[in-house]
This record gives sequence, C-alpha cells and structure tokens, in this order.
Amino acid sequence: MLENLKKNEERKGFIDFKINSPKHDGAYFTKIFTENKIINQKTFGYYSNGIPSGSTYYIQILADSLIVNEYFDK
Repeated sequence: MLENLKKNEERKGFIDFKINSPKHDGAYFTKIFTENKIINQKTFGYYSNGIPSGSTYYIQILADSLIVNEYFDK
C-alpha cells in the first residue's frame, strides 16, 4: 500500500503474492483521497489464484483522471 503521496512524487511498491497468496480471482484498485473524501478511483489489472496477469503497473495521477499502464515481463 502506498499512502500520503505528494504532488509530483514517485514511489515504487511491490505486492508479494508468495506471502499471502489469495485462492481466488481479483483486481487491483487505487483511490485518491482529499480530506478523507474519495475524489477519484480506478480498478485495474487482474490476478487469478495468486498469479497476476501483469508484472508492472505505472499509475499517473492527473488533476481530473487516473491513467494506468500495464507492462508484462517477457
């Protein structure tokens, strides 16, 4: 989980499915808050039984939208 990002800040995160491997299907999501109110959110990606479909996601937070690009290892 990445929290308290500042304007123009970049951070990397890692989800380790080996530690807590879910036995179901699901997706990732991001929520943008200001003063404890959700102002934007987006669901993206996919995993099945603890195996993610992609390996890297690049998330851009813009003034009025969220952009998610997914990249796959070869």
